[in-house]
Amino acid sequence: MRINYWDHAAVRLNDAELREAILAGAQDGKPFEPDALQVTWPVRMAAIVDYGCGLGRNWPLLLQHATTVYAFDRAAMLVRALRLPVPEHVEPTQHIHTLGPVDLVFMSLVLQHIPLDELDDLWSCLPPHHYLHVQGRARHDEGGPTFALIPPTMYFPLQVAMLGSEHTDEEFGADHARRDETETHYEILYQRRGR
Repeated sequence: MRINYWDHAAVRLNDAELREAILAGAQDGKPFEPDALQVTWPVRMAAIVDYGCGLGRNWPLLLQHATTVYAFDRAAMLVRALRLPVPEHVEPTQHIHTLGPVDLVFMSLVLQHIPLDELDDLWSCLPPHHYLHVQGRARHDEGGPTFALIPPTMYFPLQVAMLGSEHTDEEFGADHARRDETETHYEILYQRRGR
């Protein structure tokens, strides 16, 4: 699925259909709930970027762990999100590259959809940060393992959870998540190297 699908969805679908499309990601059944984390953040965060925020389904969760949430998405989706009530301390932005340092970049069901030819731009546009938290399907839309797209020279995994399962990072580890090409979903907390 290409990113323009989400531009189309943001403009054409009603709120209920759009929420379902975001949760389903054009796939059936996500094995986790958006209001719970499977991994533990080592510190309370002052500022988080919700990268690919959609309609803000993760904002209540993120605000439990941070003072400020910067909401970022493609222009059409962000415009759509702003039609809904935006909680206090959520700051929508289309310019994350101009933000000062943040503690964490949060990506929920996003990385698997970003076109492979746009990934270099993704890593270079993120504001300075200490942690990267990724929830997503093991298989990328264009094929291959999603988590192998996270540059190992920039990040190392701190915690890994296989979502919808009792398995832990001790059993599977980040290497398994990097190789897995199934419909399995993972949640991985990375630390930025050199921080």
